[in-house]
Amino acid sequence: MLILTSSSIPPRFKYLPKFYAHLAKQRTRPDKVELWVARNYRRFPGDMPQLPELPDWVEVNWVEDDLGPATKVLPAARKWRGQDVDIVYCDDDRLYDLNWLARFADSKSKFPGMALTESGLTLEQIGLDREVPLPGPEAISTSRAENRMYRWKRRATLGLHRPARSRYSTAGYIDIAEGFAGVMVRPDWFKDEDFNIPPILWTVDDVWLSGCLLRRGIHIHSTDGAMRPVSYKPSHHSSPLAKHVENGAGRMEANRACVQYFRDTYGVWL
Repeated sequence: MLILTSSSIPPRFKYLPKFYAHLAKQRTRPDKVELWVARNYRRFPGDMPQLPELPDWVEVNWVEDDLGPATKVLPAARKWRGQDVDIVYCDDDRLYDLNWLARFADSKSKFPGMALTESGLTLEQIGLDREVPLPGPEAISTSRAENRMYRWKRRATLGLHRPARSRYSTAGYIDIAEGFAGVMVRPDWFKDEDFNIPPILWTVDDVWLSGCLLRRGIHIHSTDGAMRPVSYKPSHHSSPLAKHVENGAGRMEANRACVQYFRDTYGVWL
């Protein structure tokens, strides 16, 4: 069974209908689509707007307290634990190409027992060194020449041509899975203790969730033919967490602090 999960924040509720309308075009259909919403948000105290009318195939699940962006997968993993289920979690401010879910389904048999993602970060990208190499060949990012061709096509069509971009020229291992592009996991890979996210670290779900996987020996690999999704700009620009500063820590500082936490506590990302 394939479950697609995501979460949202109050400023983005009004954009959810378009997000799901686009998602409905996927050539590989998930068995269930779940939206996880908190009753109390850390960044948005006070009265919460009502959710707009959503398709009847979207199941809305409520949690009492906000886990930050990890809300999009941790409660779903707990719900489906012990069952033969694949979960793909994603962000609600991206528009995914029609073959997006198909790539996860196809890649599962090619890279068994691994968390799969369409995009990831290296430790070097967040300003950290490594001593222990990845367990296999690293995913190779698309070349600058290919990205230049993409930009040329956009300019030639006055921005009307906005397809998803190739993310990797060669599939491989990744340090940190990026949820905005989609990540496939098994529910049993997350445990109840993963809900106990320390202060500041809740703002960087990509690092937190990846660390939870790696500490249990679950490696992270790119899908075959991974694509970078298009931003759904009205939603993307509504209170982006990437610009949030929590107790003096911005995104990069929080990323590094989270990696250091897992290094010190579980001996991963060394």
